[in-house]
Amino acid sequence: MSLQVRPADRIKLFVIEWLIKRYPGVIIGSEVMYGTSRRMVDLLALYEGCTYAIEIKSERDSTRRLSSQLSEYALIFDYTIVFAHSKHVSKVISLSRSKVAVFEVLDDSIVQKTPLKKNRPVKREMAYSISTSFLKKYVPMSKNRCTAIDVRTRILREYTREAIHQMLYTFLKGRLTDRFNLYMKERGENSYDDLSLLSAQLKIGPS
Repeated sequence: MSLQVRPADRIKLFVIEWLIKRYPGVIIGSEVMYGTSRRMVDLLALYEGCTYAIEIKSERDSTRRLSSQLSEYALIFDYTIVFAHSKHVSKVISLSRSKVAVFEVLDDSIVQKTPLKKNRPVKREMAYSISTSFLKKYVPMSKNRCTAIDVRTRILREYTREAIHQMLYTFLKGRLTDRFNLYMKERGENSYDDLSLLSAQLKIGPS
């Protein structure tokens, strides 16, 4: 076990175990890259065809960038959730859009403070959250070398928002499932070291 454990990792592990117990069949990844900004979401959950962006705020975390992060998540993922230490709950609620669900993390429980509401992700940001090599399967190209921009341009022109959403879900499921299954096999009580097993390290490719 790690000698030094970050408060955010304690909450992250607590949330992961909470999700596993409540939602059988859920798939979870940690530090997953997304969108044109190439930033990372703390946790990403896949469940029954929907994507859930999860932000973790411990007592030591800052909320300075939270508003912009939540706005980005809404462009890509079906649902946006913040699990926050009691210190931040009021601030998070005040910063959050109406579609952001806020959960308060207590010592031994999690309490929902605002309801879960569905976002409406946009085609461009979803497409830029998928690797170019994966997208190429959907757009047969000529023998001439094509760029990542060429591939995504055709995806955006030829496919609906719903179709690109399905591509994103399939891509993420394929990338996250093996690591999540390994985590489920290896995890122990308070298995902070095992969190690294969930790190997706997705290679989305050049923009």
